[in-house]
Amino acid sequence: MREFFKNRFNILGILVGILLFVLIIQIINLQVIKGKYYAAVAQSRGYSSKVIDAPRGEIVDKYGRVIATNKIVSVVTIEDKGLENSELNGALYNLL
Repeated sequence: MREFFKNRFNILGILVGILLFVLIIQIINLQVIKGKYYAAVAQSRGYSSKVIDAPRGEIVDKYGRVIATNKIVSVVTIEDKGLENSELNGALYNLL
């Protein structure tokens, strides 16, 4: 048994085997045991809203006349994330 551990490759093989075993256990934990939880979390994160301030001033020419000014606009972007038509229609209705 002592000669088995003298060889570096045997020790390295045992360490790699242990790491693979731990990795497989973690994958099983995430996919099988907690899979439904993480699927629900991912589904709930499908909607996001951001307000982006654009702190710019007006653009004027050399005489001080306004060439371009700021105005507030709303932009809505819809990405198809595998929602059913009824869910998508409900989300669009809530935006209006």
